[in-house]
Amino acid sequence: MEARFQSFADEVQPVLSTSADKAMETIKKMDADRLSKTATEKTDSLLDAAAERTKRLLNQDIDDDQ
Repeated sequence: MEARFQSFADEVQPVLSTSADKAMETIKKMDADRLSKTATEKTDSLLDAAAERTKRLLNQDIDDDQ
């Protein structure tokens, strides 16, 4: 009986290892995509805030010149 289980394990293990490797690759890719999206959103937010500040400063300079 033990030999049959060992034979089964020997046949199944490569399949499970390959599946586990694929799962890990998929999870890592999802994490990388999520981090990239988060970084892009934060960068966009910072750029928008900088643009708004620049507009306010320019408008303030124009108002001061008049």
